[in-house]
Amino acid sequence: MMFKALKKRKPAAALPTFEQEAPDNTVQEAPLITNYDELENVQLTTNADILTETRKMNGACPGFIAEDAQLYCIDRSDLNKHEALALNQLINLIREVHHKEPVIRETTRSVFESFINRNKEISLQQQTRESSNQVNELLSQAINNNATDIHLEIKNNKTTVYQRIYGRLSISQSFDKSQGIKIIAAVWNIYVNQPFSNGDVAKDGRFNFDYKGQKWLCRVSYGYSKVNDERSLAIRLRDMKHIPDIASLGYHETQLQTLKRVSANKGITLIIGAVNSGKSTTQTAIMKTRPALEKNLEISDQIEVELDNFVQIQLPIEGTEEIIRENKEKLRRISTRHDVDFIAINEIRDRETAVMASSMMLQGTTGIASIHGSGWVDAINRLVSRTDLGISPDILFSESFLSLIIVQSLIGVLCRRCKLEAHPDLFWQEYYRTGFGAYSNRDVRYHNADGCNACRYSGIEKLTLVAECIPITEANRRLLMDTSDPQALRDWMRDNGVLNIHQHACTKIFEGELDPLLTQRKIGNFNRGNLYDAWNH
Repeated sequence: MMFKALKKRKPAAALPTFEQEAPDNTVQEAPLITNYDELENVQLTTNADILTETRKMNGACPGFIAEDAQLYCIDRSDLNKHEALALNQLINLIREVHHKEPVIRETTRSVFESFINRNKEISLQQQTRESSNQVNELLSQAINNNATDIHLEIKNNKTTVYQRIYGRLSISQSFDKSQGIKIIAAVWNIYVNQPFSNGDVAKDGRFNFDYKGQKWLCRVSYGYSKVNDERSLAIRLRDMKHIPDIASLGYHETQLQTLKRVSANKGITLIIGAVNSGKSTTQTAIMKTRPALEKNLEISDQIEVELDNFVQIQLPIEGTEEIIRENKEKLRRISTRHDVDFIAINEIRDRETAVMASSMMLQGTTGIASIHGSGWVDAINRLVSRTDLGISPDILFSESFLSLIIVQSLIGVLCRRCKLEAHPDLFWQEYYRTGFGAYSNRDVRYHNADGCNACRYSGIEKLTLVAECIPITEANRRLLMDTSDPQALRDWMRDNGVLNIHQHACTKIFEGELDPLLTQRKIGNFNRGNLYDAWNH
């Protein structure tokens, strides 16, 4: 059986251990405070000497204290020089007044300033400055945590900030409603450079953020419901210089060979996946492999990554709708006038980009593009639907249009330190024991929802992709036409040694890399139609 005979990859070397027991005389530092509620019972000091001195600091002092000489301050790694000096002055003052060393507990800038300003009347200029600092903090913290997205939600008079790390959401901070609205206003007014009003219902924008010499693209989306007074802000983060090697993304050896072989063919490589499935990353990695001495052109609604071997042109977004449409039409003709060898379209998202892709491919240009969909059936149906993208089937299934279809999803890799040998739910343990047979007891491992210190208590240590790479030939092109029978194409893949996405996922499940239930929730059920005799249900 082709699937069972796949070459097994060598297991990755174990990570070095980081846990070390602290000496008995070491004082454990208090954790960073990220929740506004943790400060509810803290009172500003009433000590006259301390108040007098802190007033001299003109409000620059990044700390406040309770009467027990416990000091709450902004995370010291986030202090500027002026604030750090003020903090040292306050620490020395507390030593003198209380005759003992203050206990220092650090809090994020957003939580700290939300608390100390809760009853203050401060100027709009001061609010803007402070909110801008808090946006910087949220972005920097997310980048340091390898987060791909930031979600800020305001409901029930409270603001909660989430980060999506390795595909999973976790709470980053929480503070009061008013502070959250100020942060949202700062994002639009200062970073996106668009006017913001509390009554705005929905907005989309983008901005660049420089962090430690790296340029990050931040794509922003905002929504507001007046009925229940709830707001949501989402920020997608992308390192504009990070271009991964295609071999590092998680493709199987046979899939990498297919990608290399098809790269010499005419037609379009179409990458299909849901939101957060790594489509843009895969597309960038493939684009990176293009010869620099060929004419490579990218036309995109947003240039996300800077590529030295491409001329990158962003679609127009300014002017009237008529001017924008006219300029897009001019760009659509650019492939013939610029002697283009390879063209990239970031995403086929509407009828205009679909027409652009089809016209360029019919002119004999090789290219790459992505489209949202859970599988090739969804993508084909969207492309030919007259109410959606509206590409003629005669064009879509012509010899010069499609050369390769990639369907992919991103799955969290189990933490090698805390993954489980048995599923905590006996139902799923028995389900996969029966389904996978001998593999389930020997190699399959499961997600530890409690996690450990090494994986920040998430149970996940990174992401990897699972995929199917289908070369389109005369032998299988007709199978794409009948989306009512996807099994026919899967059977063709089996007979020709092409892994489908479920088979690829199982190579990683059988190595203890992926949890089968988390994987199934992403790519759909395992069954005999996609695993054949490797599945026993």
